[in-house]
Amino acid sequence: MNLALVEVERNIKDVAGKTHEIRRLATLPPSFYAGTTRKEYDNMQFDSFYKYFPEIAKRETREIVINRPSGTLSGGYGLLEMYCTDPECDCRRVMFNIVSEKEKTTVAVIGYGWEDEDFYEKWYGEKDINIINDMRGPSLNSASRQTKYAPELLEVIENVVLQDEDYVDRLKKHYEIFKQKLEDTKVDYEDDDDGLIVVKSTVKIARNDLCPCGSRKKYKKCCGHNV
Repeated sequence: MNLALVEVERNIKDVAGKTHEIRRLATLPPSFYAGTTRKEYDNMQFDSFYKYFPEIAKRETREIVINRPSGTLSGGYGLLEMYCTDPECDCRRVMFNIVSEKEKTTVAVIGYGWEDEDFYEKWYGEKDINIINDMRGPSLNSASRQTKYAPELLEVIENVVLQDEDYVDRLKKHYEIFKQKLEDTKVDYEDDDDGLIVVKSTVKIARNDLCPCGSRKKYKKCCGHNV
């Protein structure tokens, strides 16, 4: 990862007054994302946002840079987004697959849902406060392998990253277009002035229709082969 080429979006102070850089990973090579597959998430039915929207992901994936001279947590961490692949599910959550620049591997998997407690109670079907709290998060995903860095990274995600309302709005937009993609829907999107994704319109595409990308192949054998 060439940090010199990564655009710094803003600096944010956490509750302890420490400053963290929030960056865009606009210049990361595809190989950085390609190492994050859905293999360990098959049973969870989550898949990477990059797989479906690589250009948006390369432009809008976040990295946090933690500067703690005396700690092992110092370094850059990419927040790779994973979303639920069940088209019938409207969980409104993201799973952060957090990859360490130094370790070159996943060091934490953190779930986050942006809706309130009532929403997740209705979604789950009963008032199980433990499940609801896990759904809302942010929380360490119990089904994933976590490392010694995970608890501290969870604190940074909760107290720094998710305090950025613009970023949370971006996650919601990513979730929306991801779900529409799963429904065999053509998504027409554009950037607004703040760099956020704006969904303009959707058109249903049959699997035997010609793919809208212009390849002249059937949709099911082209852009729709993974959905």
